[in-house]
Amino acid sequence: LVGWNGSAVCLKAVAAFALEPLENPQAHIHKTARAATDITVAAWTASSRSTNIASLFPKTAWIHTCFPCTSGSLQIFPKPKADQRRHEYFERRRSEAMESANRWGDLNIPDLEVATMSDSEFLSYRGERRVRSMALRHEIFQNVFHKIFISKKNFALSFGNIGLETTVYRGNILSPSKMSEYPTVHFQPEDDTLFTILFMDADGRMDGQTGQLAHWLVTNVSDPSTISEKENVVIPYMQPTPPKGTGYHRIVAVLYQQQSGPVSINLSRDDSAYRDAALSDRYIVCTEMESKYHLKPVGLAFSQAIWDSSVDDTFTKQFGITAPIFSQYQC
Repeated sequence: LVGWNGSAVCLKAVAAFALEPLENPQAHIHKTARAATDITVAAWTASSRSTNIASLFPKTAWIHTCFPCTSGSLQIFPKPKADQRRHEYFERRRSEAMESANRWGDLNIPDLEVATMSDSEFLSYRGERRVRSMALRHEIFQNVFHKIFISKKNFALSFGNIGLETTVYRGNILSPSKMSEYPTVHFQPEDDTLFTILFMDADGRMDGQTGQLAHWLVTNVSDPSTISEKENVVIPYMQPTPPKGTGYHRIVAVLYQQQSGPVSINLSRDDSAYRDAALSDRYIVCTEMESKYHLKPVGLAFSQAIWDSSVDDTFTKQFGITAPIFSQYQC
């Protein structure tokens, strides 16, 4: 996990640590360098491409780090026994070379391809617990779903190449301009099982009512590679649109398993108080949709987005209205 400003990106990992809030800067720097040596069995595999870990560490009071366990084509390794993990843990803590490399920004880690992990690999390293932990921290379960569910499937959306700045995963910050085009959906299909994908802004409604702003809704998906706009899309894709002055919005993607076979979802609304353009047709309450259409959430991904100029362009071109601006940006 590499987190900053209350957000986090969950990387494929077999170990994690968290530091205490920043009180003594010098002690914090020492603890950061020391703790960063706690790499477990991630060292089993190496990648020809690498990322400098120093570039991933912002200046923040909270730092969480994880390291990947595979490279290139994904492989599933048997989870090592506790004694072996403990031995490697302390060996790395005692490594002066590794600590020195991290201090000087020379410690490299393999590239991260968390979005393409299989479900078995995701669960073998307790990925569902990592999702639950970060979702609770960002109050996704509390504010959006009003319940806690187990994310038994690895699920992500990517915009272009998979990476920390282009993939919706677990709380990372993405700019709206990078989400201007349709995403690529990542999850492992199952035989004789259909899924619904909902991409929404948990903080996007502007009519004062409870619920969410839907940016994309597709149903009856058997394989993410075969999504058809004509056959699967219920709500066409629209990029996230956090208005200026509203801060960070939680952009949530949820994968539902359809428990009653094919569904035909109709979410048109005539009772919304906010009638500007077509926004009211995108206002939903996801918990009501789950209950009505017998949808079971089995995968979760989420990011954070804040206003950029592409938001104003979307309001103007797609809805024909001027984008709203809230008070903290007004003169």
